[in-house]
Amino acid sequence: MRKTKDEWSHIRQRYLQGLESTGLRLTLRDRTWACTESGHWVALPGGTATKDPDHWWLCYDREAFQRRNALGAILLCMSPDGSWLDFGLAAAVLREIESRLPVGRARPQLNLNVFRRGSRFELQLTGGHAPLDITSRRGDLSWLAGREHAGMVAERPAPVSEPAPANPESRFFAKVTKGALRPLDPVDLAADGVYVVHARKVGAAPASASLRRILARGGPADLPPDFAEQHDHYAHGAPKR
Repeated sequence: MRKTKDEWSHIRQRYLQGLESTGLRLTLRDRTWACTESGHWVALPGGTATKDPDHWWLCYDREAFQRRNALGAILLCMSPDGSWLDFGLAAAVLREIESRLPVGRARPQLNLNVFRRGSRFELQLTGGHAPLDITSRRGDLSWLAGREHAGMVAERPAPVSEPAPANPESRFFAKVTKGALRPLDPVDLAADGVYVVHARKVGAAPASASLRRILARGGPADLPPDFAEQHDHYAHGAPKR
């Protein structure tokens, strides 16, 4: 049975809690993302095998991955019996194969198709390329600890902005779909947090995500004091300088 978004949120939370025994502490953010203690992002795409118990389909937002300068992705493959497999792919590996991964049509997302072939696990690639054998990457998160993996040292990108304060005010454009308020852009809200929402209906939202971020703040009086200096951060989501 396919898992709901809420169920997957709990699955990711349990998985991250289990990592603490290995010395890795990650905090679930933005439903399908996690942050390290140093503020680096990690993608957490997940998928449940249904009709074919040896095939998992996962995806993550390519633009968000690039904008957040993520360290890598942990692929969570859930079996129908409730057990899961995890495969760690560092950013360097994903950049190398990105052009050979299927791209979603509706959103700028990369699709990941994982297959079990006997005792092997393979990531399907397009363009006639042979699949990537990820068997050895099962449970391997050494790249998160900055250790060498597959002859390479995982890159340590510049830190993203500091975690939000305890009671931040977040403004964003959203759309009501089937009674649920759905943000048009990724928002940094705790998965299990409770919020007071002040909604004001508008005629339309700007097509540009950068412009939406700026206008959602309400106008010049509401812009942060370092907006001019940190324009790329507030407008485009780049790390603070």
